[in-house]
This record gives sequence, structure tokens and C-alpha cells, in this order.
Amino acid sequence: MIWLDLVNTDWHDYRGSGRHEDRLLRPGMIEQLLEHWDIEGMERATEETIAELQRLRALIQRIIHTLLEKRLPDQDELVALNDCFAQAPTRLLVSPNEQQIQLRRVPCWHDWPWVYGEIAASFAHTLAERDPFRIKQCENPDCRWVYYDESSTASRRWCEDPCANIMRVRRYRARHRPSSS
Repeated sequence: MIWLDLVNTDWHDYRGSGRHEDRLLRPGMIEQLLEHWDIEGMERATEETIAELQRLRALIQRIIHTLLEKRLPDQDELVALNDCFAQAPTRLLVSPNEQQIQLRRVPCWHDWPWVYGEIAASFAHTLAERDPFRIKQCENPDCRWVYYDESSTASRRWCEDPCANIMRVRRYRARHRPSSS
């Protein structure tokens, strides 16, 4: 999911050092993301492009925090998400595909607003077509990584095994810490 990759560029050290990094500001990171998303032919990201990606990430993070409180996004948040679609108009294209006709939606322009719209659409599809309450944030307070819980019981608590192990060790040490009198 494109939106997950964007949200998780707001990196926090899961080991507890307190380090934090906006990985969108790392040289080459946006190009890596575009390559991972199979988006080609984009002009180099400018400061304005990065700022727009940061604004979109912040919007998605606000909506995620609303979902983590077991509430649906409010009207203002959805209007802001819809505004991203308005910047990225598409059109329908009919073309042959082997023995049948294929209908697909293609962008009117292949530019940065289209990329923002694709990210917003990816998030909107998750909200509308999947269980939005399976969007979770790692319970390691130092991590903050966001993931979509695809476990059969929707009971996953950590983003990955390293965070789960750290939290188990922390709980074990807290239980076995000598009490001070």
C-alpha cells in the first residue's frame, strides 16, 4: 500500500534512543519510493513537492489517529482527502486486451499532483474496501510504525518481530526488577 510507505517515512527508533527522522528529507528516498511504487518519468522532487508529501502524510496520520481511537474520520478530514483527488483528474480509456476489451482509468497528467492523488486513493481504498480499524500503530511506544493487521484474529500488536521481542524483554525486566524498599 503506497500510503503505508509514505506514512512510515516518519521514522522513530524502535529501540528507544529517541532518535527521529523524516526520511522524506533523505537524499534519494523519494526516488526509491517512486521506484518501489513502479512510478516512472517523474521530475525531480522539489522542496514544494516534499512539503506537499509531508502535508499528505500528516493528513493520513491524523485520520489514522482517529481510527486508533475507534472513531471514523470527521467530515473535514475526508474533505481534505477528497481535495487530493481533485488535483489528480483521470479519464477512462478503452483498449484491446487479448480477446476482450479492457476499460481502465488513466491520469490526465503524469505529474506530482497525480502522485499525491494516487497515494490518497490508496488510503481511501483501504478505508472504504477493507476494515479501517485494522490499521494499527505498533504498541512499542518508541516505534510508531503503522501497519495493516491482516492476521486472522486482528490481534497483532507490533509491526514486526524486533519490536515484539523488545517489548517482551522490557516486560520481563520490569517484572524481575528488584524492588527498592
